[in-house]
Amino acid sequence: MNQIDQQVQAIQEKFKGPMEFYNSQRRSDEMDLIATVRGMMSEAGLGERLPYAFDNNRFILEAMNRPAHAQQYNLNRYLTLQFMAAEGAVTMPRYALIYEIAPHDWLTIFKDTVLPALVDANLPVVI
Repeated sequence: MNQIDQQVQAIQEKFKGPMEFYNSQRRSDEMDLIATVRGMMSEAGLGERLPYAFDNNRFILEAMNRPAHAQQYNLNRYLTLQFMAAEGAVTMPRYALIYEIAPHDWLTIFKDTVLPALVDANLPVVI
């Protein structure tokens, strides 16, 4: 095996653990962030938009049944694109989308900062 092949193999080994975790199924005792966020969005009056602007989004579909941190990662991707599609300045909520934080803490930030910004910006929309 040449040096390049060895380097590629070393990189693949480093990503093996995180990728296995990302692709694993959510534990039965683990929070379902997708369902929780969808419920919160519906309660905030966004229910009519969810079937076409949330449920069918590729990041949301990919996050289904994954561990909470993988769901959080995909929700951040989804929400970042939503805010980028908004008219006007919605920078602050994008900064609130933290990746390395416990899912229950992320959900608090979503409820207090991100969800009100979604409502104010007339989001979500189909992207």
